[in-house]
Amino acid sequence: MISDSGYITYAYLETTNYCNLDCSFCNRMDVIGPLKHMSLDKWEKLLNGISHHPITEAKLMGMVDEIHSLGTPEHLEEYLEKT
Repeated sequence: MISDSGYITYAYLETTNYCNLDCSFCNRMDVIGPLKHMSLDKWEKLLNGISHHPITEAKLMGMVDEIHSLGTPEHLEEYLEKT
């Protein structure tokens, strides 16, 4: 979100676009392109580029949780049995 002063106050950051699910409604391949992780150099450049903004809220995404990354209900059931 950009405030009236022109500064960014909210950041939504994704470090990867990897996902092993193939949801029928997902358009990530059309919008984002090939699957890849953000390099540490790009991450550092991004953080340096926004460091002067008064960001009050940020969400770090791209770290897919274990349940989501299992991909199928069968795998979810297997995971839940182990926990």
